[in-house]
Amino acid sequence: MASQVNGGEIDSHTLSRTTVTTTVAGTAYDVDEDHFRAWYNKDTDRRAEDQKEWKDTSIDWRRRYWLKIERPKIELIAEMSKSQDKPVFLCGTTPNDNDGWDLFDEVISLSISNEKTVKRLASRTNNDYGKHPDDLKDILGWNETTDERMASYGAIIVNAEQPLGSVVDRGHSGHVTDRGNE
Repeated sequence: MASQVNGGEIDSHTLSRTTVTTTVAGTAYDVDEDHFRAWYNKDTDRRAEDQKEWKDTSIDWRRRYWLKIERPKIELIAEMSKSQDKPVFLCGTTPNDNDGWDLFDEVISLSISNEKTVKRLASRTNNDYGKHPDDLKDILGWNETTDERMASYGAIIVNAEQPLGSVVDRGHSGHVTDRGNE
């Protein structure tokens, strides 16, 4: 059984993708940390030769490139999950994440308000993504439509502003959809 959990780190009062990754019973992979995504040119859709880390990108870079999930890498963990007795989780989101959803038994989307998103991004110390006004504008725009978009793909939407145990329990029972911001 494979599940995809899309979301980002949240402040201490809200569930985070990192918290889910370390809490779920199963093998969990992070889209960013485990390199299941890569930078692609927005105009040509060609994979960038220079695969920068988020912390090494500028706003100009992010205007020209976007992170796409790479299906062959997801296919590997989907195959691996078939041979295990416990679920495999892929945590994170990209603009094309639904391209690999057919490989998962379920998709979990963690939902947070724009208010919580702004607070989380302002206090974030592991990278600067979301601190530039253009990035923040993009993130808040995505956040406004993510629940509807995720639900249209069959994802289950879960309020990530509730206690960790509630969200993780719902995820293990097949009723969680994860959504958040990277």
